[in-house]
Amino acid sequence: MLLIERTAWTVQGQPVVTSDELLAADREELLYEVPAGDRMRLVRSVDDLQAAMITVAREARECLVAVGSRSRDAGYLDAIEQVLKERPRLVHYRILVGPPHHLVFKNHLFRLLELRDPASREHGIQTLFMGMVEDLVREPERFFVANERSAVITLPSLNTAGYFDTGIVVDHPQEAQGLLQHAKALYYGTTRLEDARAVQALPVLR
Repeated sequence: MLLIERTAWTVQGQPVVTSDELLAADREELLYEVPAGDRMRLVRSVDDLQAAMITVAREARECLVAVGSRSRDAGYLDAIEQVLKERPRLVHYRILVGPPHHLVFKNHLFRLLELRDPASREHGIQTLFMGMVEDLVREPERFFVANERSAVITLPSLNTAGYFDTGIVVDHPQEAQGLLQHAKALYYGTTRLEDARAVQALPVLR
């Protein structure tokens, strides 16, 4: 007999789903129930997830954070680069959680350094922060992008293992600011990747 402990998962303190409800569903897939309202919505396709992430990047005005090491969508990475070109005072935090998984992402890191010099104080502040979390036991892998008003948090796929096609779109400044602070706190425990030699030394996992 299989015994499963009753557990309740939450998003922003709101109940999401219990293990009893998972059993009652009688199907082998993850279930998410996002609280009703305008603050959050669930997306469950690659196109919708990528579009939401691109929107967050394009709409950043003061700060843009991106956390994760698996990015390979050229449109999303290009949106980040383009907004940095258009808004020279925009502060960008790029936090890797482990080495890059794809060469396209490593090349994106080089382009960020071409666009911004982390040592520069041309606008009175540092505008590019890049670092990598190396202790994946203490700091497990996570994925999100956020600006000062909205964010996208990537979740385990609703469709199949190995996919990155499901996420929660957060459209509220309070929650978005919380994710900005999350990324900034992660940065202070990272190994810095703020020159081309440090990026060049990174292995590509795939």
